[in-house]
Amino acid sequence: MIKIIEENRLYFGLYFATFLLVFIWQLNHDLLTATLFFSANRSAFGDFFFRNWTYLGEVAPFVTTVLFFIYQKKYASVWQVLIVGLTTMFIVGALKDGFAHPRPMLVLENFKLETAVKYVEDVEILRGRNSFPSGHTAAAFGVWSLLAFYFSRNK
Repeated sequence: MIKIIEENRLYFGLYFATFLLVFIWQLNHDLLTATLFFSANRSAFGDFFFRNWTYLGEVAPFVTTVLFFIYQKKYASVWQVLIVGLTTMFIVGALKDGFAHPRPMLVLENFKLETAVKYVEDVEILRGRNSFPSGHTAAAFGVWSLLAFYFSRNK
C-alpha cells in the first residue's frame, strides 16, 4: 500500500489537498450559508453535469466492473471490487453517524427557507440519512480509483 502511495504522490497529494481545503471550508461555513451560496451560483452546465455525475457512485459502476472482471476471468479483481464497495459502505455509514451532518433540504425546512433556493429539474431531493460524507462520492472514488490502478501502466 505504501508503495502505491509513493508511486502516485501527485494523485494522492492533490486528493489530500482537496480534502483538506473542503474540510477547512466546511469548518468555517454553516450549512445554511453554504446551501444558499451554491444555490445562488448555479449554472445550466453545472446542473446537467452534477445531475448525471452522481450516478458514477451508484450500484451500476460496481456491477458493470464485477461483470467485466468475471468476463475477463479475473476473479481476484472481482473480490477487490466487492471489498472496496463493502468497505466504503461501512466506513461512510459510520462517518455519517459520527458527523451527523443534516441534509441541506432539512436545514432549509428548519429555517422555513425551502423556497429560497432554485431546484434542479428531475432531481430527487433527499431528506433521509445524514449528508456528510457523501456516499455517492466515496463509492465513485473507490470503484474508479480501483479501475485507475488496475488499468494503469505504472502500478
